[in-house]
Amino acid sequence: MENNKINKIMIIQGEETLNYGNFMMLLNCIHYSAKALNYECEFFVRLHSFKDEKRIKRELDNKKIILKTFLKKEFIFQKKERNKVKNLFNKIFVFKCRLFDDLFLIKKIIQDNHIDKVFVLGGDNFNEGYKGWAISTNLFQIKIISMITKVFLISQTIGPFYSWRKKFSKYCFKNVSIYCRDYGSVKYLKKEIGLRENIFSSSDLAFLDLPNQNKKNNQEHLLKKNSYVTLVPSGLFGQYCSSFNEYVGIWEQIIKEVLIKKELLSKKILLLPHVLNEDELKIDDMTIIKELKKRFRENERVKVAKGVFYPSEARSILGNGFFTVTGRMHAAISSFQKGVPALSLSYSVKYSRIIGGKLGIKELVIEANSLNKNTITKIVSERMSYLIRKRTKIISKIGREVGTAKKEIIGSINQINNS
Repeated sequence: MENNKINKIMIIQGEETLNYGNFMMLLNCIHYSAKALNYECEFFVRLHSFKDEKRIKRELDNKKIILKTFLKKEFIFQKKERNKVKNLFNKIFVFKCRLFDDLFLIKKIIQDNHIDKVFVLGGDNFNEGYKGWAISTNLFQIKIISMITKVFLISQTIGPFYSWRKKFSKYCFKNVSIYCRDYGSVKYLKKEIGLRENIFSSSDLAFLDLPNQNKKNNQEHLLKKNSYVTLVPSGLFGQYCSSFNEYVGIWEQIIKEVLIKKELLSKKILLLPHVLNEDELKIDDMTIIKELKKRFRENERVKVAKGVFYPSEARSILGNGFFTVTGRMHAAISSFQKGVPALSLSYSVKYSRIIGGKLGIKELVIEANSLNKNTITKIVSERMSYLIRKRTKIISKIGREVGTAKKEIIGSINQINNS
């Protein structure tokens, strides 16, 4: 690496600061990259709004880090409407913004500022389970950007791709360095897509300590350590079942199981959102939590973690719990990172690949997207009993595996920033 050279790094796909998992990855990418480069760097970070910039600076809390921001085009104008026709035009507009306007802005900033590298953060931007064929816009962007500067996909779960997107992905990923957070993605890219070079096994950025993690925060007094079970319902109810009410009913049954389990009679239940949305018309984690609280309004053991948290605060809450039951994978990762067991209700390959494969604790993953309410509740109850019985052994294993994951992602960050 050239002495006294200021490294200019652009970061995209990390703009969801109200998605605590996404925000954790962004913070750690900036924090540990800056350390690897001895703070001889500038970060150009794409965001949704300038409020996000304030949240990032508050959590980084480091004046040595030079942060420059720009807004994601589609979110300057997009607003969801109740009218279906207007919504259709909004979708067309967003597609146009992502494919052309947003890409034009990225190219201009890269060229005007002589950006050395672009980091594209994980983890589901290249998984058709979320966006279907529209994922091709992400692939196209990566291809164009890789033609003008170095591109690194970091902490990614890749695939599966279907139909023409398989060949298209191979074309777009050529000359791109991909750091996968799970072995399954490495295997998929090499065997199914046919890529041979620049594919690396890594881990999830969120396994690392957050910049503010070891500082006292306002959430530490919320409840005493080990006095509660944390439940994190996901707002993505459509990934589990077709009906909103059915999904809320699943979590209602899980809460009832926790309330009656004799080993947990002394514990409270804390409902924690891990992804929020400023658009009141969109369903997020708090939408589910509010509905659940209505059904348990008379029960003093059921509490809600209210407000908008910083990642360090959310992690502190999860880390003080007895164990976690979650529909959000990064809530599980934060629990593990703090030495707390977590049961995950899976709807995507990332759970089995990362928690089951990378960490080797597949018994803490429940494939919940194809099960009915009664079956899920029964399995969750059985796994909670197993977790309680084997808690000490599980915590010991989690500690070892998280330690390995930390070393792996630090090695990747050093390799990327010194390339």
